[in-house]
Amino acid sequence: MSKKNSESRIGFHSIESIIHNNPHKLKKVFLPANRDDARLKELISIMKKNDIKYEFNNKLKQEPEAIISNEIELNFKDLKDHLNTNIESPLILILDNIIDPRNLGSCIRSAAVYEIDALIINKHHCAPLNEVAHNVSAGGAELINIFHVSNLINCLKYLRKSNIDIYGLSEHAQKIYTSCD
Repeated sequence: MSKKNSESRIGFHSIESIIHNNPHKLKKVFLPANRDDARLKELISIMKKNDIKYEFNNKLKQEPEAIISNEIELNFKDLKDHLNTNIESPLILILDNIIDPRNLGSCIRSAAVYEIDALIINKHHCAPLNEVAHNVSAGGAELINIFHVSNLINCLKYLRKSNIDIYGLSEHAQKIYTSCD
């Protein structure tokens, strides 16, 4: 587990998800000064209830922006600990060679919808989990434990040794993944 420096998150979905799931991460939220609608008022109401600092900013056009701190990057050791916490039949999504952060964010968003227990990202052959990926994930990154591993082969061997079935996905497959038990 390693900590990153402060980062920002952009967008209503991302910020609302942080407030609902990890409000301790938020340092401050900046709101577009030129916007005065129900969506913004709802966000302000949620922030007031959670005692979250905010201020209006003339440079922002439509979307709010939040400064978060102490983003923790989970690693292989953390994954082992996570799997030993009585998760019965874990559902894990493993990503390799996802180069575009927008595609990574989309995968995270889909994983959150399907209530994936964990997401494993190959640290060296995948897009970074940056602001773009967080924005596209629409708050999904706040709902899933995301583990960065440096050796995907060793990780897969460990999962297999832990009696976790592994299935590969391809756009050329004859069977859809939802038909699997």
